[in-house]
Amino acid sequence: FEILEFYGDSVLSEKVSYLLIQTRRFMNPHLLTESRMSIVLNENLARVFDGLQLHKLLESPNELSTKDK
Repeated sequence: FEILEFYGDSVLSEKVSYLLIQTRRFMNPHLLTESRMSIVLNENLARVFDGLQLHKLLESPNELSTKDK
């Protein structure tokens, strides 16, 4: 699983870098790096995950069907 986490971190970092370059094209490179590091912090990602209620996607189908009743 560690190799998948490594790949996932790399993909996330690349996507965030791309979006920052697209939206903050003229930002200082140091600030771009700082922004990317801040965005991909586990604590920040956990807040986004909770805010979007993505945990519901990880629940088993049985848990989802009983909660809907």
